[in-house]
Amino acid sequence: MKERYIDLHMHSTVSDGTYTPQELVQMALGRNLSAIALTDHDSAEGVRVAQQAADGTGLEVVPGVELSTYDGQEMHILGYFIQPENAALKQYLESMAHSRLERVQAMVRKLSGNGFSISWEEVRRRAQHMVSRVHIAQSLVEKGYAASVGEAFDCLIGEGKPYFVRRQQIKPQEAIQAIHEAGGLAVLAHPYFLHCDAALEERLRRLPELDGIECHYPRHTQEQCEEYQRLARKFRLLETGGSDFHGANRPEAEMGIGCCGRKIPYEYLEKMKQKTSKR
Repeated sequence: MKERYIDLHMHSTVSDGTYTPQELVQMALGRNLSAIALTDHDSAEGVRVAQQAADGTGLEVVPGVELSTYDGQEMHILGYFIQPENAALKQYLESMAHSRLERVQAMVRKLSGNGFSISWEEVRRRAQHMVSRVHIAQSLVEKGYAASVGEAFDCLIGEGKPYFVRRQQIKPQEAIQAIHEAGGLAVLAHPYFLHCDAALEERLRRLPELDGIECHYPRHTQEQCEEYQRLARKFRLLETGGSDFHGANRPEAEMGIGCCGRKIPYEYLEKMKQKTSKR
């Protein structure tokens, strides 16, 4: 039987990716993927567009979202099999969009007030839908303040950097509840970014509502992947995986590729479907 592969973590121009939902579908077909999930930051607006683009192609498009939360540090929660039109979820996402807008505006003010030739108008023009920090980074690169988007984050606007502004502090439990109310599964995204592998077990113990953990991720080492799999077994969590593809905004991420350059088997999606069907 032919092996089937998936990518359950990617972003479009609806948030901070450089490809439209339709373009992501075509790219996934070109890579012979069997299923993808569109997981834009704090927005599900591109989901139905991607599903329509995939209609009749055989490619499954799992409705998804990535929600930003704060629990001592920024923590992202992925939602899968959500109902994008769910009223409670839409209200939650509208609140998040407003918070994101205020945060980006505050960061632009902070930068411009400290000698950076950057304006809100130019940052806003870069966004096709939702304005985000990546659009600030692009302006900083264009003006010569950073050599790349990654450098702009690492030196200027990333968490803990001089021009970082924290957004509305939503607890992970609130995001998980919003995902569940929309009929979805809630998954801890890229635990690598928490930089707390030693304390991750305790964090998972404090989030009994979680359904899964993103074990298979490009920046995870083999040792980290195995540790996250161990924790998934211990806490009876689903294993998921994705590339976190952003197009040119994160060029090191390759669609369809997870940990250690490996493709992500379809079997993980099958197990997610089984759990969803039991609800």
